[in-house]
Amino acid sequence: MFRLLPTSLLVGLLAGALSIAARAENWLSSGDACMDLDSVHVVTGAKVGGGALVAYQASACQNDHPDQRRFLIAVSRDDCPAILNGATSFAYFMHEPQWPDWRQVSLSGANFRSLAFTACGKKGEPDGVVEFDNEMSHGRATVLVDGRQVCQLNSMGDSFVGNTCNIDLRQFGANAEYRHTVRIVTGLGDVNDTVSISDCHWNWQGTKVFEIMDEKVHFDCM
Repeated sequence: MFRLLPTSLLVGLLAGALSIAARAENWLSSGDACMDLDSVHVVTGAKVGGGALVAYQASACQNDHPDQRRFLIAVSRDDCPAILNGATSFAYFMHEPQWPDWRQVSLSGANFRSLAFTACGKKGEPDGVVEFDNEMSHGRATVLVDGRQVCQLNSMGDSFVGNTCNIDLRQFGANAEYRHTVRIVTGLGDVNDTVSISDCHWNWQGTKVFEIMDEKVHFDCM
């Protein structure tokens, strides 16, 4: 038997869940719950969860087939690293068309954890890649991360070879939120900054880029 909500209050909430005609969705079953894999998306501006949400369409499931009641469940994007590492306690959110915004709900059980794990995994774990580009007209740039020299880069003006390097922050630790120190030394002086694995991952993808230019060092996400 599918038990979405462990309390009578939440059962009442689900009673008004979305009712959508069956279509050719890509459903994944997890016990008596299932999710549409093609529906996984990032929601911004939800006013809950402390930031963006990873949302997905879910349903009760029997014999690997969803019933006609469909609803949107989400977890905080910021919780995805912990979820992917096996966390068993985290917040869930639900949205209905008649609600002005998402609401936190109480869900429990391995089935829902499995769906959350799949949703977070589908968006990808945040990678730790940082790209350093020496776009100065002349002069070499030396890059240090956490006090360790990782790159010596020729300038774009001096050479089109050897002016870029990629560093994976995961070699300095697995904590996605830890702020690693970055020091970039050029003939014009040095710049100090920080960067974390989770930076730039508005959609759990992307690359962190430091552009080293004559007038400044610019940080961006590609």
